[in-house]
Amino acid sequence: MTDLSTLVIVFLFLIVGTMLAVLRFRRFRYEIRKDGIHLRQGVVTIRDTFVPADKIQHIDINHSLLGRPFGLVSLRIHTAGVFDGQITIPGLDSDRATALSNQLNQLTDDGKSV
Repeated sequence: MTDLSTLVIVFLFLIVGTMLAVLRFRRFRYEIRKDGIHLRQGVVTIRDTFVPADKIQHIDINHSLLGRPFGLVSLRIHTAGVFDGQITIPGLDSDRATALSNQLNQLTDDGKSV
């Protein structure tokens, strides 16, 4: 292969990778309900996930190295027995992630009786 064909292949992979990332972002949806959180995600295969409030164990806000310059964080929700024990809502600004975390904490506190 020549240097030009290698560059073309690399460029095509970058374009396809970027397009898939944009599609994944645009197809990701979440909704906080009074009984839990519903997520819908996927490009080719659509996955609907519902996590009841009583299955939410704790919530983390992650500041990744790539997201920091853009002010983006991920909200990671640790669960009891749903998708390897965690689900993630990526690409949130810090204020929105904090508000969602507080809303989910309130939702789980309302459902618990000690």
